[in-house]
Amino acid sequence: MVAITQYTDDLGFFGAELADEMQSHAIAIRAKLLKFRKDIPKASTVDFSAAREAGLLPPKENYEPWLSGFKKQEP
Repeated sequence: MVAITQYTDDLGFFGAELADEMQSHAIAIRAKLLKFRKDIPKASTVDFSAAREAGLLPPKENYEPWLSGFKKQEP
């Protein structure tokens, strides 16, 4: 049961992290495209704050050792 719980937590956390990263990337791409065209639609967004506040997603602190291996690159 512990392994299933941890696996479920991992899926929720990394799914939300992936969605957050994709949203950030979409916003950056849109900003670049707006230099050439003005009719670029806004990217879809998802807000996980309610799920995080309700404790449905594990806190980021639980994954800091793993996340520390990744650094954002500046363009």
